[in-house]
Amino acid sequence: MNKRQVIGSLMLFTAALIWGGSYVAQKDALNYVGPITFMFARSAASVIFLAPMVLAYRQFDDIGKSLDSAQKRRRTKLTLKVGTVAGIVFGSGVCLQQIGQIYTSVGKAAFITGIYIVWVPIGSFIVMRIRSGPKLWLAVFLAVIGLYVLTINGNQPINKGDIYCFLGAILMAIHILILGRYANSADGVLLSLQQYLSTAVVMMVLMFIFEKPSLNSIFAGWKPLLYTSLLSNAVGGTLQIFGQKRLDASVASLIMSLEAPLAVIAGLILLNERLTTKELIGCVLMFVAILLAQWPTSVKNKKQA
Repeated sequence: MNKRQVIGSLMLFTAALIWGGSYVAQKDALNYVGPITFMFARSAASVIFLAPMVLAYRQFDDIGKSLDSAQKRRRTKLTLKVGTVAGIVFGSGVCLQQIGQIYTSVGKAAFITGIYIVWVPIGSFIVMRIRSGPKLWLAVFLAVIGLYVLTINGNQPINKGDIYCFLGAILMAIHILILGRYANSADGVLLSLQQYLSTAVVMMVLMFIFEKPSLNSIFAGWKPLLYTSLLSNAVGGTLQIFGQKRLDASVASLIMSLEAPLAVIAGLILLNERLTTKELIGCVLMFVAILLAQWPTSVKNKKQA
């Protein structure tokens, strides 16, 4: 694994760490506002946080500085298009996950959402004909087993919350594939800003149709709103974009799926929950899967790739 891949892996791990804590914040937010209203508020706040970063980043964007005026316009146009589509897909996926948590447990929601690690390599093959080797499929298998051992307790029946989370997982996989395809060609920070702007616009419309939003309820939930907008969206989302510039989408999805065991750790720290032996085994399986996915490829395979 080269330096570029190491940096990308660290970026995605940091994003997963932030997202792990967001499960607690999202669950808490449901005590104050509806899921769609919360998605609008966190996305709108993320736009406010990211807008100054776009201007600041332009001073350090070496790729942007090397482009002529026509190339810059094409890059900006592509970034806005991709950001709009990615934002609608991402916002819908997270919103479905949030709705699902009303009807199902956090553990089941984490597992079902984390199953996007299976959809990403399948989607990569169907859409872009990118084949994943047996090592990566073994890592995916171990990660799924680890997620199951970690999050599922007892024989819990499938309910409509599980279905919402399942649909959300499919959208999250599509979001990862979109970023994996276009992240290298786009302006990273502007892409992050545009996707949250498009999410905010869509959620604002849906919010007034399906819910009864109020400023008092939004302000009452300022703590989870601040965490999810500033850390989960602005910081975590931007780290995801730059991290995916350096890694294959399938490997990136495996690293980001660490948000599930990290959510358990967040519960341990913030809610004083205890990890059982079963949950520890799930964490170990997840980390083994990540290490396996990042294990150096042979020279022969590198030349074939």
